[in-house]
Amino acid sequence: LSGVGTSIALDAGTAGALKSLGVSLAPSGNATFDAATSTITFPITSGYAEIHSDKSYKPGYILGSVQHDGSGFTLSAGSTTVALGNFVVDPGNSVLYGTVGSTPGIPLLSLDGANVKVSMDASGNVHLDGTVAKLTQTAASALDAAFHTTAVTAGLPLGVVHLVASG
Repeated sequence: LSGVGTSIALDAGTAGALKSLGVSLAPSGNATFDAATSTITFPITSGYAEIHSDKSYKPGYILGSVQHDGSGFTLSAGSTTVALGNFVVDPGNSVLYGTVGSTPGIPLLSLDGANVKVSMDASGNVHLDGTVAKLTQTAASALDAAFHTTAVTAGLPLGVVHLVASG
């Protein structure tokens, strides 16, 4: 893979919960944020993907590794800022890993692709739409600790993923 990006349309309930906790989200590096649609986008920098026609293919019918080096976002409240970035999507195991602070490879999101739709546009880009991204226990516990709350729970939906890949 050589480009385009992965976008997450933030879940309205989760965005509201973060706001009620005084936590703000801001893109970092090469990421962008569209406030009108509450969508954050991370450019794809490299990777590969295999899409199998047999949906029972294991570990998942969409395999690969999709890197988003040099982009991410921060969560901030008061004097506390948590930096997340350099995301790696592992569609075969349905996990998004990222660097938190300076620690890489942290499982941040579980990816529920039960309703994913795969298509190709006229330019040859592959689109994967409809995956629901939910916080892992690791991410939820770390955010609760960082922001001194118990409101962030595993399984909290971050949003719906739209991935467009070229290459």
